[in-house]
Amino acid sequence: MKDKYFYYGTIILLLIICFINYSSSNSYAYEYVDHNYNLFYKDNKDELSKDVRKYLNDINKYIFRNSNYEVYDSLVDNYDFLTYFAIDYILDNYEYYKKGVVQLDNYSYFDKYNNKKTTNQYINLDIIYGITYKYFGVRDYAITNSNFNVIDNYVSLSRYTNDSVDMIIKNLSIDNIGEYIIVNVAYADNSNYSYKFYIKDNVLRLYNIEV
Repeated sequence: MKDKYFYYGTIILLLIICFINYSSSNSYAYEYVDHNYNLFYKDNKDELSKDVRKYLNDINKYIFRNSNYEVYDSLVDNYDFLTYFAIDYILDNYEYYKKGVVQLDNYSYFDKYNNKKTTNQYINLDIIYGITYKYFGVRDYAITNSNFNVIDNYVSLSRYTNDSVDMIIKNLSIDNIGEYIIVNVAYADNSNYSYKFYIKDNVLRLYNIEV
């Protein structure tokens, strides 16, 4: 009799564990972002293509909705864009970064459509620079745009826009040109973009985008 109860108890316990694991994976799989993910260079083009596709799918919305009409020779020179990119990334992944967010002075700024916005949320510049370095290899640049307020090494979380962007990759190809990796991407809306990456410490950093 004891063996019978032990058997059924074990079955019930296993079912409970499986249910918890299933519920957890389905509840958080969509929301989870691997913030330690880097795009490592691989000689195998098929493997690299898969990694690049995942990488671009993760960040395309931050790139395209924060683009502006300023003219720069390269994306990495557009410090306003880099800052908006990082802030957008932080606000979209707020649960991950919320421990680093502080409340300071109210600050007014203008969004992409010239609407006046106000925020009192700030985050340490090191977190901004950590994101811009991870994706673009750039950090410790001066933030001079009046849309950002800097107080004691904290910058206001001034969101440029939260437009909906749905860039579906149809196909891509990769070429090595000198010191750069060129990724030509065709999207489902028939747009085409060429991403230029450079390699630093075996990690691909985005240098520029061309139409």
